[in-house]
Amino acid sequence: MPNERQGPNQVLAAVRIRPAVADDLARLVDVYNHYVADTHVTFDTRTFSVAERRAWFEAFADQGAHRLLVADKDGQCIGYASSHAFRAKPAYASSVETTVYLDPKVVGQGVGSTLYEALLQILKSEPSVHRALAGVALPNPASARLHERLGFQPVGTFREVGFKFGRYHDVRWYQRDVSSPNPSMSGAKVYDTERLVVREFCLEDGEFLLRLLNDPGFRANLGDKGVRTLDDAHDYLRKGPLASYREFEFGLWRVELRDGTLIGMCGVLKRPALQHPDVGYAFLSEYCGQGYAIEAARGSLEFATSKLNLGRIAAIVSPDNKRSIHLLQKLGMSHETMVRLPGEDSSVMLWETALPLPRHEG
Repeated sequence: MPNERQGPNQVLAAVRIRPAVADDLARLVDVYNHYVADTHVTFDTRTFSVAERRAWFEAFADQGAHRLLVADKDGQCIGYASSHAFRAKPAYASSVETTVYLDPKVVGQGVGSTLYEALLQILKSEPSVHRALAGVALPNPASARLHERLGFQPVGTFREVGFKFGRYHDVRWYQRDVSSPNPSMSGAKVYDTERLVVREFCLEDGEFLLRLLNDPGFRANLGDKGVRTLDDAHDYLRKGPLASYREFEFGLWRVELRDGTLIGMCGVLKRPALQHPDVGYAFLSEYCGQGYAIEAARGSLEFATSKLNLGRIAAIVSPDNKRSIHLLQKLGMSHETMVRLPGEDSSVMLWETALPLPRHEG
């Protein structure tokens, strides 16, 4: 798998994900040949002609388990994601091997994640698919992070199984259940607390996010985000939390109880209008007033201290949100000033505190 470098999201808004067509084949071959010739992420050792790659292309279809999606920008293919047979023996038919390759010019701009997410959404709707598997030739830390972010779990490493460019390479295998409705199978864990598990969002969380953003309490305190459909929720995830993970390696995360029940979101955001990152949180109305928000917020601030090495953090809150103001006071934060964020009609309160927080007792 290619390495997705971290960087600004420069092209994603102009990219369309679609099924591959025959006219894409030459470009797909060009993209793949770069990784054959110049990297260890594939163990092919010689480049391919279009004719040699045609049988590979014809193994995919618009229905079923074996799919080939491309990222199209201005009519040109800039990358692809695929699912193909894991092994030839019939009993393996419910498992697929997945992969993604990008034009090196767009690596690190969110295209690979978007392609992979789209492929996994399709596989989730295919009743014949039970497991998705992926092999990552090491070292490739960015690909490892990508797979874990998308809900893949590492299941083992084959030592020195490939020899390329004068050295042996290990291959780590990742596995994901694409048939389970259990939301805990998706999203890399960020941290946990006594009662909560906090994970990164993924596209499978769209239905929950649609419910949360239209919760009366959310809309009263945080505004109407204009998310009305599942497609809107997926768009919000792509442009919000998922984009933030790629650019900053933090963002808003989903919050669940230890039994897997999704109850809200919490995390650390980086807004261009604020000097410091800020902590944010929102919970379904039926889970408010039970201490979950401050438990999750404390966990986010501890993460900001220990993992992000932040020395100061902010928070913004509406002057009418008395419950949230009380929470910020309990965290030891102080009201600094009023600010108006770009695109907003009214000002909000800006709170800040130094990190780490004083040790919490009880």
